[in-house]
Amino acid sequence: MAKYAAGSGISEIKCILAGFIMQGYLGFATVVIKSITLPLVIASGLSVGKEGPSVHVACCIGSLVAGLFNKFPRSQGVYSHGRTIRESDLTIGKMREIITAASAAGVAVAFGSPIGGVLFSIEEMSHGFSIQTMWRSFLCALVATVTLSAMNPFRTGKLVLFQVTYDRDWHFFEIMFYVILGIFGGLYGAFMVKFNLQVAAFRRKHLANHGVAEAVTLATLTAMIGYFNRFLRMDMTSSMAILFRECEGGGNIGNLCQTPVQWQISNSLLLATIIRIGLVVISYGCKVPAGIFVPSMAIGATFGRMIGILVKAMEK
Repeated sequence: MAKYAAGSGISEIKCILAGFIMQGYLGFATVVIKSITLPLVIASGLSVGKEGPSVHVACCIGSLVAGLFNKFPRSQGVYSHGRTIRESDLTIGKMREIITAASAAGVAVAFGSPIGGVLFSIEEMSHGFSIQTMWRSFLCALVATVTLSAMNPFRTGKLVLFQVTYDRDWHFFEIMFYVILGIFGGLYGAFMVKFNLQVAAFRRKHLANHGVAEAVTLATLTAMIGYFNRFLRMDMTSSMAILFRECEGGGNIGNLCQTPVQWQISNSLLLATIIRIGLVVISYGCKVPAGIFVPSMAIGATFGRMIGILVKAMEK
């Protein structure tokens, strides 16, 4: 029904903004199917996120709404009669500006941060970004965030399910552990890229015509493996909300801050980190709407909380 509804969508939108034509990628069928299936995928427990698909959905809506007006022609292509037209010889098309602003709105709604959405659209999406487009993107992201706040989807008055509060200063000896976290993040990125490419090659060769069976198998496998670990059993956003809390601020949920069980908690966090990495490697790229931001944040949260517990034990 809508083959383009699968995946994240950010890479393809970057190609569209660079000038390539992908008929139907921002179409009505794509936005409808992706809007319906994205909540189902998140509820299934797969180790995938919603931020990338949210950007794709926002760009689809922006393209469809702008397409109703003659003032916004579809001028995102930079190819004509088989010859490449230099990007410097073209002004940025109106439709491409709309898609760029819509991508900023998608990130702003996903993370509750309009400025973050604008920065994302500047750094990741558009190849040519004017000051005028930046202000339009900021206005679009701001309106989207205000609308989300007015709807109050979580009934908590907050735009996101988790947040981080800073009410104390850091200590100099902690720099070493920040370096360790940074090294882990780099190693995770390299590991993810290398092995996910191998999984993608295997998927194209053996699973190209079995998308539904693959998605069902991955969901079942994720549920069976994650059931035995407390940090994999719950939703990723809920898990991060717990892991981000400080012990003094009511963060002792499930004895997370209790000293007698700190080594048991550390082992569970380490196991959750390793298993989550494996699940993300095999899940990202299957034929479902899937992002990678939230799973990567969840992996960093479990590993970071484990390091925090170890530092606390060393200090005592």
